[in-house]
Amino acid sequence: MKDLQCSLRKHSRKQLELKLLYPLGRKKNTDLAMDLYFFFPPHLHINEKRISRNDVLNSMQIYTRFSSPLIPLDKVIDTDFDLSPLVRIESLLDRVGDEHRGFRRTVIYELQTLCNLYRAEIRNFIDLIGREIRKENLSQIYRESVLKMLLTIKAFLERFRQLHSRFLDPHIDETLREALRWADESISIITEKGFIRLFNSCVNEKDREIRDLMEELVESEVRYRESMNYAYLYRKNDSHCGETMAYRESMLKKWSQSAMYMNSQYSRTPNRIGHLIAGTAAGTAMLFAVIAAILAENISPRNSSLWILVMVISYIMKDRIKEALRSIFGNLLPGLTTDQQIILYDPAMKTRAGRSSGMVDYTEPRKLSREIRNERFRQLNPLRKIIPPNTVIHYRKTIKVKSEKLRRNHQRLESLTEIIRFQIDDWLREMDDPKETLYRLEKGKQEKIRGTRVYRIHMLIKLEKELRHYVLVLNKSGIVRIENY
Repeated sequence: MKDLQCSLRKHSRKQLELKLLYPLGRKKNTDLAMDLYFFFPPHLHINEKRISRNDVLNSMQIYTRFSSPLIPLDKVIDTDFDLSPLVRIESLLDRVGDEHRGFRRTVIYELQTLCNLYRAEIRNFIDLIGREIRKENLSQIYRESVLKMLLTIKAFLERFRQLHSRFLDPHIDETLREALRWADESISIITEKGFIRLFNSCVNEKDREIRDLMEELVESEVRYRESMNYAYLYRKNDSHCGETMAYRESMLKKWSQSAMYMNSQYSRTPNRIGHLIAGTAAGTAMLFAVIAAILAENISPRNSSLWILVMVISYIMKDRIKEALRSIFGNLLPGLTTDQQIILYDPAMKTRAGRSSGMVDYTEPRKLSREIRNERFRQLNPLRKIIPPNTVIHYRKTIKVKSEKLRRNHQRLESLTEIIRFQIDDWLREMDDPKETLYRLEKGKQEKIRGTRVYRIHMLIKLEKELRHYVLVLNKSGIVRIENY
C-alpha cells in the first residue's frame, strides 16, 4: 500500500497546487486530517476584514480522484493477470454479442484506466532513470533496465494495437471505436514525450546504443500517428501546429483522467448549522434581554437610564453569545460546524463514498501548538519580540472515506489523490513594485545592482504525524519560487 504523501508546486504564476495522497486502509473507513498554516508578514495586511473566511474558501479549488494504479507493464501484458486493464478489455471482447448491461461504459473505463496506468509507469520509470543519470550513475545495470523497458513497451504497443481489428466487430458501436483511437493516440503521445525527455538526459558517448533505440521508438510513434491520421502531429507549414498539439494532448489527458475523478457535491449543512446557531444565539440573547429587563424594572422604572443601559448591554451581548456558541459547538460537534463540507461519490457506482470537511480560522502564532511554533520559528530572530506578529490563516481539513466499499468496487484502488489549488491574488495587493535598483561602489564608481523585492510566506503542512515546512517566495507579479525550509 502507498504511504501518506504530499507535494507542493507552482501551478501558475498566481496559483499554488498542493497534491495529497491518501492510502486506503484495510478498515471499513479511512479517516485522515490535515492542518495547513500560512504565516503572513504584518506589512501585507492580511486580515479577516480584508479577506474573509469565505474569500479564503472561494480561492480554493479541490479535486478528489482515484490514484493511478501502479502495475508494471510486464504484468499488464500477462494474460493470467486479471487486474490488467488490457486483459479485461480482451475478456470483454470475447463476449461481444452476449455483452452485459453497461458493456460500453466498462470498456471505456478500462481504456481510460490503461492510459492512466501507462502514463504513471512511463513517468515513474523516466524519473528514476533520469535521477540516476544526473548522479552519473548510469551503470550497465541501468542500461539493461532501459533496454528491457524498451522491449516491454514494444511488446505492449503491439499487443494493444491488435485491438483495432477486434473493434471492427459489427456488434461494437462507433463510440467504442473512437474511444480506442483516443486511448491509442494518448498512449503514443505519452511514449514519445517520455522518451524524448530521457533521450535528452543521455549525453554520454556510452549511451549511444540506447539513444539510437529511443530515437527509433520516437520516430516510429510519429510515423504510426501519421498512418492513423491522428491529430497530434507536427506540421512544418502550419503556424498554429503547436497550439493544436498542446490542445490535443490536454484534451486526451483530461478524457482519460475523468474516469478517476470522484463526483463531489457541496453540502448545505454548514449553512444550515450556521443559521441554527444564529437563531439560537438570537433567542438566547432575547431571553437574556427579557430577564435583564424584568430585573431592571424591579430596581428601576421603565425607560429610566438604568433600564435603557441594561437593554443596550443585552443587545451588545447578542453577537458575543453567537460567537461563543459557534466556538462551543465547534469543539463539541466539529463535523457539523465546518465552513465547507463536500460529499464524495464513486464515479462508477454513483454511490456515496465519503465526505471531506474544511474550516478556516484567523489566529496568531502564540495561540498555535508548541510543535507548530517551534517549527515555524526554528531560526532565532532577536527582533521577533519587538515587531508585530505574523497573521496566521489556519485551514483544517478532515476526510472520511468508505475504503472497504471503494476497494470492493475497484480492486486496483490503493489510494486517493486530492488536489487543492490556491488562488493567491488577494495576497499580492499590498505588495510593492518588485523592481528595485541598488548601488555599490566599485573603484570609486557607482555600480547598479539589479534587485527584486520579494516577500516570504511560511507554509506549514501537518498531515497526520508528518510535518512539512515550505517558504513561498512571492513578488507583486506572483510566485517566484518555492523553497523547502
